[in-house]
Amino acid sequence: MPETVYTRLVEQARKFGRTPAARATELFMAAYAAHHGPTGMKEMDEAVERLNAASKASTGRPAVVAAEIPLPPVPLLPASPPPDPRAEPRGEPPPSPPPRPPTQFEAAVAALTPRALALRKRYGLTPSEACLLDAMVGGRCLSPFVVHVDLPAALRPSTEAAFRVAMARLRKKVPLSFDELQNVPNVGYRLSPPTRDRFIAETAPADAAP
Repeated sequence: MPETVYTRLVEQARKFGRTPAARATELFMAAYAAHHGPTGMKEMDEAVERLNAASKASTGRPAVVAAEIPLPPVPLLPASPPPDPRAEPRGEPPPSPPPRPPTQFEAAVAALTPRALALRKRYGLTPSEACLLDAMVGGRCLSPFVVHVDLPAALRPSTEAAFRVAMARLRKKVPLSFDELQNVPNVGYRLSPPTRDRFIAETAPADAAP
C-alpha cells in the first residue's frame, strides 16, 4: 500500500474510532457494495442503497460511496475462544477428596488406652488382647458378660468362645501361668496382685515419678 494512502487510512481510522485494519475492511465492503451489490451486512447495504438512490435522483447513475461517510463497524472474530464456564479457575487448587474412613483395625487401635498400647507393643498382642489384659491390670475380673457390657465394641470378642480363645492366647504370648492369670469358677479371669504390679511397672511412662 502506498505510504500516502496508508497515512490517510490511519487518519480516517482515528476519526471514526477504528483501527486501520477495521477501517480498510469497511472501505472495501463499501466499495464492493457500491459496485457489486449487497454484502449481507444490513446497515452497510442500507446506507449504500440510500446513497445510490439519492445519486440516481440527481444524476441518473449510481455514485461510489465517499470515503468520509461513516460506515457501520465490521464485526471482527475474537482472537481466542471464550473461556469455558465449566473449567476450573486457574491458580486455585482442585478440591481435596473427602477423608478416608478408618478401617476396623485402625478404629480398634484408636480405642486403646496408652497402657494398652504399651502392652500391645511389648508383647505383640492384637488390639482386643491388649484391651483384655489392660482391663485385668486395672483390677477387673473379666467374664463374657463383663466384656460385652464394659469393653468398647471395636475391641471386645464377639462371642463367648472368642473370649476364651483370646484368654488362652494371652497365656501363650505373654506368657502367663495359671497362678498369674487365674480362672475363678463362676466369676471370670483375673490377674494375681503381684502380676498386676509387674505389668504396671513395665508400662509406666519413662518420666513418671518413682
